[in-house]
Amino acid sequence: MKEFQKISGQIDTNSKKKANTKSKQNVEQGQGEKEKAIEFLSDQYDDLLSYNSKMKKYLDRLGAQLNEISMKVERIEKILDSFESYSYQYGAKIIGVPEINTKESSIKTTKLCVDLFNAMGANVSAQDIDIAHRVSDRSSCSSEGKPKPIICKFVRRLSKESVMKLRKEAGKINSSDLGFNATLDIKIAIFDYLTPKPQKLLYEAKNSKQAIDLNTVGPRNNQVYLREHENSHTYKISDLQDLRRLESSDYECSTGSRSDCG
Repeated sequence: MKEFQKISGQIDTNSKKKANTKSKQNVEQGQGEKEKAIEFLSDQYDDLLSYNSKMKKYLDRLGAQLNEISMKVERIEKILDSFESYSYQYGAKIIGVPEINTKESSIKTTKLCVDLFNAMGANVSAQDIDIAHRVSDRSSCSSEGKPKPIICKFVRRLSKESVMKLRKEAGKINSSDLGFNATLDIKIAIFDYLTPKPQKLLYEAKNSKQAIDLNTVGPRNNQVYLREHENSHTYKISDLQDLRRLESSDYECSTGSRSDCG
């Protein structure tokens, strides 16, 4: 009996040892798997950090390149605007001059311009004009029965300046001064011929004129200016932001005061 108990005890001891060994092996195996998983996640995290660092550098380089391209585009736009302004500085836009006929030739339009300028008191001949022609206008002149505006391009800037100095006289010209029937009611005005950007700005300014309580809108030297009345200070409008600030009474010029702009 004692011998049996001894053998049974040994068997239990051995079984427990085996169980403990297996359990220990399972624990060690599980621990190893955990360590491998942690190492894998750590490597993945390191790879992610490395990728993020490389991506940040790439985006920084890309941003710098885009800024450089943007600056180059802006410089090119300014150069093109300068060339465009130079070509436009010889031009004048004339509104209110009656049309001889629907297919008025450039030669006849030029003669009308010369007659108008001479009637105003400017010493201008056909040789001072490069070309004069009719253009369509934003306001659908034909539907209102109004004549199409004239774009007159001068050969010399001095010739244009001699006309622009007397442009207020254009409003005093009668239809008979241009060879039309004296009963024809006309109202002529002459403006600087603006490049597309200032043209759009002037169009917006005219639409906003009531909102900002300014009675006169006038282009000059390819720039748009607003003023309250003939003898008041003028406000130079370079872009739509200037116009919006003026509408909100938040317009400031270089002197720091709206009333000081001139």
